Amino acid sequence: ISAAVQRLSVALIEARGAEQVGEVIVRSVKEFFHLSFAAVTLWQGEGAVEVDKALQTRVQALLKPWCGKPVVGDFLELFSAHAEVPASAAILPIAKQGKAFGVLALCSDDPEHFSEEIGTFFLEQIAELVGAALGRDM
Repeated sequence: ISAAVQRLSVALIEARGAEQVGEVIVRSVKEFFHLSFAAVTLWQGEGAVEVDKALQTRVQALLKPWCGKPVVGDFLELFSAHAEVPASAAILPIAKQGKAFGVLALCSDDPEHFSEEIGTFFLEQIAELVGAALGRDM
């Protein structure tokens, strides 16, 4: 996992502009971590979209990445572009100086990939890298 985080770090350093950074994030995490789906949703900064305030509040309230099988109310709306309900998912707040301005949603077809029991150390590192890359110009 640490090698994949390293490759993601290099790719983020090389990326320029929020659009390219977003593309690098989605492509890299899917490839490096063998995921079926990844999406970045921003509600502030370049590339921001309208996001429900309740979702923003739930993401901001996360003290660490959320892992498990999403159901209604558990970030399921972040996977609407995915054909099926994810077998397992991780929700990573994208933040700058402790304030969330977006979310990285990851999912796997493996129900154990993002189980509630897994450690979140590497997911926290990924969230911090993504926040730094996307928050550069904020």
